[in-house]
Amino acid sequence: MRLLIGSLWQTAAMRGFGLEPIFSHFGIQTYRVMVRLLPRPQSSSHYAFLGHCHSCGEYKTVSWRKLSRAVCDQDGLPLTLSGPLWLGALHKVEFVRQMAEVVNILPSDRQPILQDLLQLFAAEADLPPYHFPLGEIGRRGQMDPPKRDRLIAALQAQGHRASATHLCAQAIKTDATLQTCIHLSRSNINPIDNVNPINSIDLLHKLRSSL
Repeated sequence: MRLLIGSLWQTAAMRGFGLEPIFSHFGIQTYRVMVRLLPRPQSSSHYAFLGHCHSCGEYKTVSWRKLSRAVCDQDGLPLTLSGPLWLGALHKVEFVRQMAEVVNILPSDRQPILQDLLQLFAAEADLPPYHFPLGEIGRRGQMDPPKRDRLIAALQAQGHRASATHLCAQAIKTDATLQTCIHLSRSNINPIDNVNPINSIDLLHKLRSSL
């Protein structure tokens, strides 16, 4: 999806325009993006590279100017780079909120599913351009994969931003490091009351069946 938006951004820039993603959606096998053309080109700060350290599992955004010095902040090893791709927000939160208002006029049986899905889109919109699979957290921590919603709540309690993601039901997006996720997962995270898990795959199936 970020490669697709990045390609659109590059094409727009070549023609003297800017580009802003409004809404992005991955539905099982199909990518859908809604973008807005802007009258002027933008800074290329959101069109760059994503680096991954296979040693420690951390991610890092890498600008064009730092390609020759793309090393991991944790262990100093060279990063494996992907890109160039779009590194900015996938959705415009204001537009997602406007969509939520429109949902209120739909039949009542569809409203809860759509509201939960839009809530997920708003939460993940401007988090870092990568996610940590729960299985990867468990593998690197030599433990069972953590419960997604408990880990998200624990990260938020530590002052980090964290959310589920519609791109993968068994993953989280957060501004915390992978090592922080592993540390909190190893800790005795007590059950948290009133956690409302949002399973993006289940929501998409329910939405399709209701249409």
